[in-house]
Parts: sequence; structure tokens; C-alpha cells
Amino acid sequence: MPVPFDITDFRLFVNVAETRSLTRGAERSFLSVPAVSNRIKNLEDTLGVRLLERSPQGVTLTAAGEVYLQHARVVLAELERLTGNLQPFTTGLSGQLKLVANTTAITEYLPPVIGDYLATHPDVRIEVRERLSDDIVRLVREGGTDLGIISGNIPTSGLQAVPFVKSSLIVIAP
Repeated sequence: MPVPFDITDFRLFVNVAETRSLTRGAERSFLSVPAVSNRIKNLEDTLGVRLLERSPQGVTLTAAGEVYLQHARVVLAELERLTGNLQPFTTGLSGQLKLVANTTAITEYLPPVIGDYLATHPDVRIEVRERLSDDIVRLVREGGTDLGIISGNIPTSGLQAVPFVKSSLIVIAP
């Protein structure tokens, strides 16, 4: 049966362990001492192991408490890292777009469109690859690219297809 871990318990335990005191850990956590004592007792009961040795001089970590502290710090650091990595997404569009297109689209039509888009969305990275139209449709279907630009009468059933540009090929001869 999986043990339910709680971010608040991680923070609380780190505060108590670092201060070696339920009272100072409670102050740091903005909780009452009885609430902190109760949460740690419930945590120990849930885990089935003692994490702290309590005494009038404060608390000391058991061997299990040392292990829990180590992992609690890692989890909290990863959560901080996650928050930092998500920060750019809160201020607007950010990320990467994979675009696969045929030669004509890449050389003739996409440069000004991509340039205009990147001017207004500087946090987006666009990866452009050249492929034949049949390969492009396959890549879109398989999730190997986010967007594809094709030409010709290639079956696109099951995909959303929107006209991008109209072009005319003209043959001239003497």
C-alpha cells in the first residue's frame, strides 16, 4: 500500500530537523507546537517508524529520520526547480514547436511567417525539418512533429488540414 506523502509534512519536518526543536520548527512553519507535534506523530504512525527522539533539550533524528530528512530536502528542491522551470509559461507562450515542411514551403513561404511569429513570441523555439509530403503526414499522425506543411493530393484523413498558401507552377518554354 503506497504511503501518502505530504509537502507540508516535508517542509515541517525539515524545519524541525534543522532547528532541532519542535517549538522553533513550529515558529518557522507558522504553526502551533501542538499542531506540529501531532503532525509528526501522525507521520510516524503512518510510516510505522520513529523519526524523532524527543527530550526536554529538543529533538534528535533517528536513523529513519535522517533518511526521511534527506529525501524531504530532495523532494522540496525538485519542487522548487519545477516551479522555476514553469515560470516562463506563466508570462506567456513559451516552448518549442516542431515543424516539418517540404522544400518549397521552407525556402519560399516560411521564412517571413516564422520571422514575424518569432518577433512576437521570442520565448518559442521553432525546429524546422525538411521532408517529403508523404513522410510529413506520417510524422504528424505518429506524433513525431507538431505541425506539417505539405503539397499535393496526399490523404490527410483524421488530421486537421488548413490551406496555407496557394501557389501556381507555370511552365515556360521557347
